[in-house]
Amino acid sequence: MKENNTLWSILNQFGIEVPPIQRDFAQGRETEHATKVRKGFLDSICKALDKNDPLSLDFVYGKVYGLKNEEENRKNKNAIQSLVNSVRDYALTVDLTLKDIVVEDKSSEKSDIVYLIPLDGQQRLTTLFLMHWYIAKRIENLEGLNILSRFRYKTRRSSTSFLKLLTDADMSLKFELDEQIEKDLKKKKLYNEITDLEHFSSSWLNDPTVKAMLIMIQDIHIRLQSHTKELLKIYWVNITDNQLLWFDFLDLRDFNLSDELYVKMNARGKQLSQFENFKAWLFDLIKEKELIENLVWAPYSKKFDVVWNDVFWNQKAKDVFDIDKAYFNYFKILFLYDNLKTATISGTNFDKEEKEFTVLDTVINNKFFDWEYLCTDIFEDNIESYFQVLNYCEGFGIKDKGKYLKDFFQFQFSVKSVNPGWPDLIKNFITLSFISIKEKSLKDYSEDDFIHLEEYHRILFNLFDNTIIDNPSLYKNAVKEIDQLNADFKSLEYNISDWVEGFEYTTKSVFTKEQFLEEILKYRLFADEGWKKIILEAEDVSYFKRQLNFWFYRAGISLAKNDFDNNLLYDSNKKGIFKKTTEKINNLFDENGISRNQDFSERIFERALLSKSDYLLEEKSNKCFGRNTGRDVSWKRLFFRDRNSKNTNRALLDVFELDFSNVKESFELYINNNISGNSIDNWRMAFVSNKDLFDYLGNNKYLRNISNHGWVLIKDTYKTYIGAHYELFSLDFYINHLKGKTFPPFNKIDYHVAPKNEMEEFPCAFLDWKTDNYTYTLDVKFISGKYCLIFFAKEGLLSCNIKTILINLGFNAVSDNYIKNIFSAEETIKEINDLVSTLKGKN
Repeated sequence: MKENNTLWSILNQFGIEVPPIQRDFAQGRETEHATKVRKGFLDSICKALDKNDPLSLDFVYGKVYGLKNEEENRKNKNAIQSLVNSVRDYALTVDLTLKDIVVEDKSSEKSDIVYLIPLDGQQRLTTLFLMHWYIAKRIENLEGLNILSRFRYKTRRSSTSFLKLLTDADMSLKFELDEQIEKDLKKKKLYNEITDLEHFSSSWLNDPTVKAMLIMIQDIHIRLQSHTKELLKIYWVNITDNQLLWFDFLDLRDFNLSDELYVKMNARGKQLSQFENFKAWLFDLIKEKELIENLVWAPYSKKFDVVWNDVFWNQKAKDVFDIDKAYFNYFKILFLYDNLKTATISGTNFDKEEKEFTVLDTVINNKFFDWEYLCTDIFEDNIESYFQVLNYCEGFGIKDKGKYLKDFFQFQFSVKSVNPGWPDLIKNFITLSFISIKEKSLKDYSEDDFIHLEEYHRILFNLFDNTIIDNPSLYKNAVKEIDQLNADFKSLEYNISDWVEGFEYTTKSVFTKEQFLEEILKYRLFADEGWKKIILEAEDVSYFKRQLNFWFYRAGISLAKNDFDNNLLYDSNKKGIFKKTTEKINNLFDENGISRNQDFSERIFERALLSKSDYLLEEKSNKCFGRNTGRDVSWKRLFFRDRNSKNTNRALLDVFELDFSNVKESFELYINNNISGNSIDNWRMAFVSNKDLFDYLGNNKYLRNISNHGWVLIKDTYKTYIGAHYELFSLDFYINHLKGKTFPPFNKIDYHVAPKNEMEEFPCAFLDWKTDNYTYTLDVKFISGKYCLIFFAKEGLLSCNIKTILINLGFNAVSDNYIKNIFSAEETIKEINDLVSTLKGKN
């Protein structure tokens, strides 16, 4: 084949056959994306025709079948003819006559024997075919139509039949001018003229390929309908003889590739994406602006749809055969990183007027990505590096190469990164930056290279997982700091000790000062194998994400660089404390947070801390008992100690001195000693003494002191005057004295949860005495440091006998209520029992 190939040159040599496994023709679909792709492609073709300017359509990949058999077929034909001749001669010797037999080809058409199956480029080839067909039909070039009949679709019978109809020399069309203003191409004249043909079957319209071809034909007609036959004849010469519309052809047969590649090359799904149009635009941009030297670009362009396809193919799910979206998304993600590095920040947010923000917003929210509009110098300056990353990753098997490398491949080369979140993007960049800056193919990494990468991952993820990166300013600074750390690592020839020793926290650092210091201290201690072993064991405690601040605090080891003493390397006592801390932490925590196993049931850990200190962390004006997750109120944050009082940190040390092999006894003894030896706030004492109160906390574990209701346990969220909540001391009373018990004649005992912070909606325990005629209620509230019993008729009226009983028991009549204030829980339950005893048998 010629160096520059055209549809016409291929059809003149042999046929083109789109096989059943191929996807439907998609550029004629009516979706927004398909319309944009179709418009862009036809605009490029018509511009080339009008200006007589050659248009490169980049690479078409495929396999040519039958070439190897052509000579063999000729030899077989001659051999069979010789055999027939021999049989005929033998027949004469036995008085038989055999008529002349001529051995002929099964088909006189070479295109039936030798044909190209396109693996990539089917969409472009189909559009080119329809453009050739339209011009040939308009200029009545019957020979051209005969050649075009060698273009076949085998996806469905209807597609095959439709193409036969189009190239039938006897089929005539008027090609009337279409001046209708409707946008719907199906309502225009040529579309309907074809579908109204006698031999056009209406069932063909159920074939997506036929429907798409009709739309494409109509769109071509709109553009060329006013052209004269003379002009179209010039176009015909230009696209046939002069090779105006050309492409590079790669016959994959020459690479001895298996048919599995056929499936991979067609892993672009049934729905048209933007990728094919993007690829054509990208290749043209690179050539036009010479963005990549030809010596580099030539091999890259050939790998694009062959070798690099495997990088994405290997990351897809087993039952998925669409890598198009992942491949396209790869370029968007890398472009996002480069835009992030240069994005303008206003305060802590992106400047929304800048184009970089538009790119970031489009990728993050998975909006339609218009490369021609969004492409800037940033893309052009970095496009070669995007290809280099693919080059570094090609042919590499990630099996047994570490979790983080596997996570990187899954994120970077699969659809997992469509609609990405910022934490995942920053996390992914940690590995991307290392690979990019190292500038070496992963498949060529030595054992030392993988050791460097493994240690780099451990340290960088220690920094990342223990840092809050939650605004655009931090996103930008994070990727820049990661790049700088990698550049420093490379400049030190990947000497890990020197690299870590050089860590310096500045006011521009995203990662925390404490974690930098912790990593430096760890690596200094790694000089001793004993320390290295117990530190790595501590990092295996998954909940703490390798943040060992508390371990060092408990062992009495300072994080400050200047406080380091080489004698620590040999301090067996501190090693023992450190190791024991890991053991106790593993007893107390699982991977999700505080363990509620038998030893640490009954909230004994929280109650022990409360008996010593108000350890609660604050969030949004609420006090929090500690959650497994939460930026400022997690258990991890408590053990980081930065927001703790001295008493709380002392309490943590005390608790970890207790006997974890006998938790219940040692913890209860510690709690009782604190109660007897210290003055404890009433609200703390309630929780320390009553483990069941914790069960009434909402998911956020909030406690709050509010104006009307005092200390309240918030069920869910809480804003001022809004949020369901319990009042602490009345709830404590309810649990201890009322819940699960009977107090006849009261026949319902429960707790009223207040929906908001108003006196009319006061949270309280209550007892209802309900009959067919009335409902009497006794509320048990805690107001201004006192218990308050309030008796009233919820339905019906209080009888005179009841009123007399209440007055005799010391209740005061206030409007329709009878109220009695009491100072202790013990007196309150006694008063309730006295009332119940007196009410029995009364009505």
